[in-house]
Amino acid sequence: MSRELFGRLQQESTLHRYAAYMANLVAFLLRSVRKPVPVFPVHLSDELVACLQKLSSTLLSKAEDNREPFHAVVIAFLMEKCREVLKDESKHPFNLFLLTSHMVNDVGKMKPVQQFTPDIAKIEWCLRASAGYQLQQISAGQEERMFE
Repeated sequence: MSRELFGRLQQESTLHRYAAYMANLVAFLLRSVRKPVPVFPVHLSDELVACLQKLSSTLLSKAEDNREPFHAVVIAFLMEKCREVLKDESKHPFNLFLLTSHMVNDVGKMKPVQQFTPDIAKIEWCLRASAGYQLQQISAGQEERMFE
């Protein structure tokens, strides 16, 4: 097992597959804010909801660059938890996303559990990449101050 923060992907198509799955997760979160399903509540922190609303506005305005609002959503998803999730981890939005994205039909039949692991790895890689990007952003311009 590698000790690096995250390994370099061998093919660009892998990066696109991982990013597409992360985009599906963000779409799930956006939908849960814009059109919630009353019998399937997705509990989100206030910070994450605010980031999702900003991303939604950016996407609706057809802005050319939506990387920063998208990144803010990913970081808020990674760092913020609401009261309901703190009480019961099974209500975490990622768990709910996994369940819904692996359903085969409307009555709750699921794909084999072996198919969950690769999808978890895709999200894990994207979260690590986002955390690494966040660290770069925070440390930008700090090099001079490191030895004070």
